Amino acid sequence: MEEPVGVQPHGLLKPKRPNQVWHSDITQIRILWFTFFIAAILDGFSRKILTLKVYTKTPCARNLVALVKRAAARHGKPKFIITDNGSQFHKKFGKAVRRKRIRHVRSRVRAPYLNGRMERFFRTLKLWQRLILLALCVVNIQRRLDSFAAWYNTCRPHSALGSRTPEEAHRGKTLPKPVAYRTRDGPNIQIQIARRKYRGEARLPIVEIKLRKAA
Repeated sequence: MEEPVGVQPHGLLKPKRPNQVWHSDITQIRILWFTFFIAAILDGFSRKILTLKVYTKTPCARNLVALVKRAAARHGKPKFIITDNGSQFHKKFGKAVRRKRIRHVRSRVRAPYLNGRMERFFRTLKLWQRLILLALCVVNIQRRLDSFAAWYNTCRPHSALGSRTPEEAHRGKTLPKPVAYRTRDGPNIQIQIARRKYRGEARLPIVEIKLRKAA
């Protein structure tokens, strides 16, 4: 097994900008008595989901290499890609990504923290998936996953990114300085809070908060 290179004492590669380190993994979701498999690639710096795809069968190395190529064509290739020790990520996958000059890093056995960003994203995904309406058609599941990835990247502030969204972090955007509002400022400030649906999906909320001076 390849030993991770450039790993910090606590076991994580620390990218300083996008496309230095990617993470990839596979998870399962069950809808009634059906099992589906979801493969994802995440940028380690910004936590941006670069690709998210559903399969009816366990994806093989060829499927995952195709995902890497698709993400690299759209976002530029990374220096490293971190995966777990699943059979899909062994020789064939490693050789294919090395031909693209991408260093493949496999986490040690029973060391899920090495791919912790991916594990954390899947936990968020599954919390949302439990609430969606049943969708047994792969096309419909993929459509919902595309909406979820777009919402996750552009609308959901991430605590590890200083309340920026993954897309804002990926683009290097900084947030404006917060405006302090105190009770002694009086009732001349009105706060408006609105909640709306993202692409009509009730479980993908967008919360907007506006402050303005009362007339």
